[in-house]
Amino acid sequence: MLKSVRKQVRNQVKDQVEDQVWHQVRIQVWRQVRDQVLVQVRDQVGVQVWHQVRIQVWRQVRDQVLVQVRDQVWVQVGDQVWNQVGDQVWFQVGDQVWDQVLNQVRDQRKDILK
Repeated sequence: MLKSVRKQVRNQVKDQVEDQVWHQVRIQVWRQVRDQVLVQVRDQVGVQVWHQVRIQVWRQVRDQVLVQVRDQVWVQVGDQVWNQVGDQVWFQVGDQVWDQVLNQVRDQRKDILK
């Protein structure tokens, strides 16, 4: 009978120790798996979010820079180009327009004088 009680106590202690050890192992394994999964998810989401943010920021900066450069170039070059083109157009077309206006005025004057 004493042997049976010892065996029973030994089995109970063994079961308790196994339960405690198993519980500790489960906790440690769960923490490791959780930490690895969290790091992977964080890294993947971080890369995706960073990529999207980078694209949006780049587009905004690009658009602002393009507008500023376009405005600055137009201020610096626009007047010069307009003056050159305007002068060329006036020299080419101005005389023709002036002649047409003079001819129309002469024709109207002749009609009035008749």
